[in-house]
Amino acid sequence: MEFLIRNAKQHAGLEDCQARDEQKLHTHFNIATTVVLIAKVAYYLSIPAEQRGSFFMADIKMLHMNELITKRIFSNLAVDLRCRKIKTYL
Repeated sequence: MEFLIRNAKQHAGLEDCQARDEQKLHTHFNIATTVVLIAKVAYYLSIPAEQRGSFFMADIKMLHMNELITKRIFSNLAVDLRCRKIKTYL
């Protein structure tokens, strides 16, 4: 529970709500924690059960950001990713 709230605060905007209405605040808190839980489920579904370690939202964000930057670099360079040399490294 502690890690869920910490990840929601640091990475899902738990503390960034400007609403004053109680119902809107509850909705915001539920969405922020749900985002962290869905990211955790999506991360763990791709890994076999015996290889699952600890979950950190920062690692997931960094993984997706690196993937986005890599795709952007390759698309700007017009590199053919079907090349045999590149496939050995991917």
